[in-house]
Amino acid sequence: MSNQLLAVLGLFEGPAPTRNVWFDGVVFGLVIGLLAMGVILIYRSTKVINFAVGNMGLPGATLFALLVINWGWPFWLALITCLLMGALIGAVIDLTVIWRLFDRPRVMLLVATVGLSQLMLGANLALPDVDTDAAQIRFPAAIGRSWDDIVGLTPTGPQVQILIAVPAVALALAYWLNRTTFGKAVTASADNPSLSRLAGISPRTVSTIVWTVGGFLATFSMILLSSGGPSTGVSNLGITTLNLALVAAVLGGMRSFTRAMVGGVVIGILTNILQWYYSREVGLNSFIFFVAVLIAIYWQRRPAGNESSAFTPKVRPIPAHLREIWWIRNMAKLTVGALLLIAFVLTWYHERLLYVDFPPSRFFLYSTIIVFALVASSVTVITGWSGQLSLAQMAYAGIGGLLAVHLHNGFSMDVGFGSTRLLKFELVGVTQGWAILVAAFVTAGIAVLTGLTALRVRGLMLAVVTFAFANAALGYLYNRPFFNGGQRTPSVERGTFFGVDMFDQRNFFYFTAGSALIVLLILNHLRGSAIG
Repeated sequence: MSNQLLAVLGLFEGPAPTRNVWFDGVVFGLVIGLLAMGVILIYRSTKVINFAVGNMGLPGATLFALLVINWGWPFWLALITCLLMGALIGAVIDLTVIWRLFDRPRVMLLVATVGLSQLMLGANLALPDVDTDAAQIRFPAAIGRSWDDIVGLTPTGPQVQILIAVPAVALALAYWLNRTTFGKAVTASADNPSLSRLAGISPRTVSTIVWTVGGFLATFSMILLSSGGPSTGVSNLGITTLNLALVAAVLGGMRSFTRAMVGGVVIGILTNILQWYYSREVGLNSFIFFVAVLIAIYWQRRPAGNESSAFTPKVRPIPAHLREIWWIRNMAKLTVGALLLIAFVLTWYHERLLYVDFPPSRFFLYSTIIVFALVASSVTVITGWSGQLSLAQMAYAGIGGLLAVHLHNGFSMDVGFGSTRLLKFELVGVTQGWAILVAAFVTAGIAVLTGLTALRVRGLMLAVVTFAFANAALGYLYNRPFFNGGQRTPSVERGTFFGVDMFDQRNFFYFTAGSALIVLLILNHLRGSAIG
């Protein structure tokens, strides 16, 4: 029935997927759903979106392989040890990081989880390598056998253990949170911390317990995903599963465990179906999931007025006795002046020693640093003015850069299906200056369209949307002919920008430095205006 449905939709051509394709998708989706439950658990208790949900489980999963493969520990003893370690990691994260930022704006906690994600990845890489001398070594699994034919399926032992373990853990977690007194206290502590304290519920204690459970779930999920696979490559699982878990959590409205689990299963099935029919369309699933996030957030109910939307970090005013000191009062201007002085000193230094000690490419390095600083300034604008966090600023920069190259070189577009053409035209290349300006405005429009959906609901959904967009851009959009002109690595010769030769590295550095100065002056003016 499912195969006929796909054929009727007309979206998939070719042989229908086998039963094992659907079955593998369900199994993979169950683990994604469990990770999504971990995201929702922490969000319901602290209103923080945990971007470390995948990487939190990496150290425990890698240690599990080390204990069993390298050091010969019994399977169950190693499993219990690593699950306890995962829970301990969650507790330590809460006590050392979350507690210190507990009363700060939620966006700061979100940024902290991004940093924690990288810290967990670094900790995982610091562990010894798993012994891979024997080609047959696989990641440890409780059930090592497989079955040839069960109602047309060939399940493996690791898949069976997922079918047993995930529903059991998910049901226990749902019962604990929805049916017990403590579970109800978790939601109450997030919705109204002050009232919870009066009722004898400590929001910080709740936070510690929730993060402990979150660490356990992350480690358990990473072990399940790795079971039966190669004993190496665990480090890649964290970032791979993070995007899918966030999509499933959004499909669950960041509140419903049941909808998140169903969403995870749908994601797993869709991932396998897309891989079956569109194996050559690399990254198509990331774009589909980005669209799914937009739709899911658009249809979310706006929360009641008691949920605060004030996420903007508050800047404390300078004390009156310090405002009388000249250099403190003019700190911003002095900082900009110092940066300009450094830029001019570097330029003068290389002017004198350009062909003696340093190649001209050093100017390009400094230009690149300035460009990254410009992108960072865009992040501070969004966070400072809206209290939101965008994780797609570099993706927008990539889209703009590719589009500018394409506009300068010229391109044609032919979009349609069969004999029906929806869009067909050819554009002659424009000058580099106009290409950059047009690309900047088009990219700004893309950013607005991406962000409007997230900003219609309260909370830090912009981070989820932009993270999904960044994955879609890197995995799919950058490879579209519209952006890369059919080339794997699009390139353009730097010509003139309104009469200035950009091929010269020195001129290019002056151009980027001047652009950065103009941007800083505009931002400083806006900050001092009524808008800022």
